[in-house]
Amino acid sequence: MFAANDILQLTQAGVEKYKSKFASDDEFLVSKVIQETDEYAEYFIITNLSLMKRKKEPQKPLALTRNPAHKYFKHLLDKDGCALFHSYEELSRLSDEQLKNEHPKWLKKRDFRWSLMAPFQSDEAVLKYLLGQLGHAITQHAIDLNVNEKAIRRPLNYYISFGFRKNALLPIDYAKIGSKGLREGMKKTGPKPKNSTELATRMTEPDDVTRVQRLALRNCVDKKDGKFCLKHLHILFLKEYCSTKRIVKKGNETHFELEIDVSKRINAQQFNRLFKKAFDSKQQQVLKTGKSAYQNNRKDKTGNAAEGIERAGQLCESDSTELTIYVAYPLNAKKRQAAGKVYICIVVCVKTQLIMGYSLNFGAPQWMSVAEALINCVQNKQVYAEQYNVELDDGDWPCQHFPEGLRVDNGGENTPNQFLNVLTDDLGISCVDYCPPARGAAKGTVENILRIIQSFISNVTGSVEKGRDASIQHSSQKAVFQIDDIHRFIIRAISIHNSMHARERLLSPEMATDDVTPTPSAMWSHLMNDEFLGRPKMSQKRLPELMYSLMPKQVATVARTEVKLNGLGYHSCWAEAQGWFAKAVEGHFKVDVISLGGSVDVIYFKDDSGELQPLALKDEYESYRGMTAQQAQFRLDEIKSHRKVLEYKKENALVNFEHEIEQVQEYRLKNDFKDAPPNTQKTIQAGIAERKAIMIEDEQRQKAEKQKALMQLKDVEKAKNESQHDNFNEFDEDIY
Repeated sequence: MFAANDILQLTQAGVEKYKSKFASDDEFLVSKVIQETDEYAEYFIITNLSLMKRKKEPQKPLALTRNPAHKYFKHLLDKDGCALFHSYEELSRLSDEQLKNEHPKWLKKRDFRWSLMAPFQSDEAVLKYLLGQLGHAITQHAIDLNVNEKAIRRPLNYYISFGFRKNALLPIDYAKIGSKGLREGMKKTGPKPKNSTELATRMTEPDDVTRVQRLALRNCVDKKDGKFCLKHLHILFLKEYCSTKRIVKKGNETHFELEIDVSKRINAQQFNRLFKKAFDSKQQQVLKTGKSAYQNNRKDKTGNAAEGIERAGQLCESDSTELTIYVAYPLNAKKRQAAGKVYICIVVCVKTQLIMGYSLNFGAPQWMSVAEALINCVQNKQVYAEQYNVELDDGDWPCQHFPEGLRVDNGGENTPNQFLNVLTDDLGISCVDYCPPARGAAKGTVENILRIIQSFISNVTGSVEKGRDASIQHSSQKAVFQIDDIHRFIIRAISIHNSMHARERLLSPEMATDDVTPTPSAMWSHLMNDEFLGRPKMSQKRLPELMYSLMPKQVATVARTEVKLNGLGYHSCWAEAQGWFAKAVEGHFKVDVISLGGSVDVIYFKDDSGELQPLALKDEYESYRGMTAQQAQFRLDEIKSHRKVLEYKKENALVNFEHEIEQVQEYRLKNDFKDAPPNTQKTIQAGIAERKAIMIEDEQRQKAEKQKALMQLKDVEKAKNESQHDNFNEFDEDIY
């Protein structure tokens, strides 16, 4: 609890909030605590003591209620951990009698200043002044007294800053009080010099116009569906015409980097003027928006996606699209082959336009794409980026939070049953909003961000060139970047968008007051650090639980010998110890399982303790090991198709078999047994053993004759081969 005359310092939250006003090591004074009444709450009047010591002009103190005061400030402690308090300057503690004898002029000036601010000395008036509610009253009072407003505001600030004391109005040079004085290196505030070396540019040349024309036409390959980015063209101009190579050493590795040569540099304004000289207004519009968009898409767009949204992550949008770049096939290093294009799924905060998470997949968008993007929202981004050799700062991608609400379209990856059950019931997302079909503008925020991400790789080697000349080599023939490289590019693009794209129109009045940088990451951090609107980052220990909740559940059947899933069988000692297979004797039952990465080798069951128990593929299904679910399903469907063909053939063969039985029976009855009457006796026939012995004897005689015939045939074949061999030898003798 703070008391009057306590010396304070900023907390980390206070440093962030007041970084535009105060220094991080400034000392603050609690000049007074105004107790709570029926009319107003308890307020702490806090003044910057260091600032008062540095400059003569007093600053308006802060008036904070208890929660913000303790959030942004804390006691300044000495080496022993004890709180420090402020003692006023000895000259300001002189009595009126002493002032009359020693400093009569000071007393006269003090009383004159006191009379000017007489109407504003009460606690209620001071609070109104600090809260900005006395502006008109002070102006009118200054008019009535025929003085400048500063003559009232300046002594009022002194009076409030130094304990509501009358002697605070003494003409003492407070800038010289204390031991700090002016800081080393402090400069007088004012506008920055115009001729800063960092902002130096060169004069444009006539050849620059031609360079801009060539560069624009060379990079405008998609005139139908693509978008022309003038900022990106400026970057390419700097890269091609204004940069030089330099050697950079990182650790033990040395490589080359490009550095902009200040003597060759032109800024964005100069480049824009060159672009306007190079193309007329119509050509500029066609280049920037494409010919089709220039002719057809001329409608105004109104509305605000963030209307009614107060918190970061309160409402997010998710969508998927195919990236316009062919990825290299990594399994054949002897030939440059393309493995196709990948799909990206992103989750975007509507309030700040911060990209919270993403996922990349070769397969078409499905529920797993959305699940991976949602999991990425919660991951520690610096640790995640290290997997792809990308180093991120804290402010590049500050999201480690789960969305509170989600807006998606009716795509195949967003099955309503899965979405409602998993997101709403399991994870507690309060808002799941489905956009109507063919209405992408209903989630325009994520659509726009996807176009921005696409623009980062639109000119990368292997990117699609729509509307290209048929004589130009197809983009798939140029594929050199593998999937890890695409991840690296996307992470870089996301960090650049989050930390460097200006979004001034998204700033709230509070953000503008606190001088928040108008970038998605800065606005996100500001809202997440807010006392009432913010949320702490989600612990990484919850990732396994979150992943299991988001994984699509599959229903497996426990049978007598195995756990069946999609035509394959699984087994584990844990399931056997739990009595699953013994229980299945009475009847098959169902269990929920998941698979990781779409592999069929192992499936997992979550037991009562929350642990995942693996069920391995049985040996008789070994031919399916290493396959994905889609590959295994294709093989099973293929086998099923072959089985159907065989069943069809078997049915025809069985029909003919039955027919043949009937034919043989009819033949025997009509020929061999035509004179034999049917048997009417019900008991076993007599003499079967004698007749069987006769048949055995006859059977042995027939087998002997057949074997003799086979042996004779073999002897004939042998004699024939020997004869041919002898003739061949004779032929050899004749030759030699």
